[in-house]
Amino acid sequence: NNYAELSLASKMAPDVATVDQFLVELAEHARVPAEREIAELKAIAQQDAILDLQPWDTGYYSEKLKIQQFNLSQESLKPYFPAPKILQGLFSIVNRLYGINIVQREAPVWHPDAHYFELEDQGTVVGGFYFDLYARSGKRGGAWMSGFRSRMQT
Repeated sequence: NNYAELSLASKMAPDVATVDQFLVELAEHARVPAEREIAELKAIAQQDAILDLQPWDTGYYSEKLKIQQFNLSQESLKPYFPAPKILQGLFSIVNRLYGINIVQREAPVWHPDAHYFELEDQGTVVGGFYFDLYARSGKRGGAWMSGFRSRMQT
């Protein structure tokens, strides 16, 4: 009858009403902790004379709150999550979920930090991508991707 029902055909939830009920219950349980955290963020922002906390401020003040409450910052966590180990874990999950192997291959790259990976399904190459993780001078900032050639075989 609708896309929600079509989407659920391959999922655990039996029907749309069950999903709706789950989301309502989740929101009810999350509301009080979320309101408490927003109040804490607003209090920290007020110390910087920010009286009207905006959505784009929350990342900055969430980090300040984490440092204040737990003496923990994003920077202090980085040594525990080196990029090669994270990629290895991510590629392992992709393999377990989809049976796809992601293998680094030699290919022309524009910078030594950039790498090329192929996706293999039972030994057959089904795709590939370039991965250029690190920020550097002259590189466009932020997270982004560009498709060079997209296609699907049916």
